[in-house]
Amino acid sequence: MALIALGLLVSLLLWVCTYRAICLLNSRCSAEWNCRLVTAAHGVLITCLSYKNGFIDNRWPFTDPGLPNTEFEVQIIILCLGYFLFDFSWCVYHGTEGFVMLTHHCA
Repeated sequence: MALIALGLLVSLLLWVCTYRAICLLNSRCSAEWNCRLVTAAHGVLITCLSYKNGFIDNRWPFTDPGLPNTEFEVQIIILCLGYFLFDFSWCVYHGTEGFVMLTHHCA
């Protein structure tokens, strides 16, 4: 459990550092635009990792349902959760989203 918590913290820091780097490199654009770039990077990365898991590692969830998660799947989940914590924190800090979107992040 402690290892998962550490991985989550590292994932959160990864997304925060990615955002800060994009802000430094792309200082002419707004904070929201830079956050959307992080969102796009997250989407591409997770899609590629899930593709590898589903098609290359042959862990297709529709033919092998209910199997325990592999270490790679747990890492993907931790990476996603770290991103969602970053995105939720960003939305709260900048106050850009309403109640419905904040509830979406919590669900």
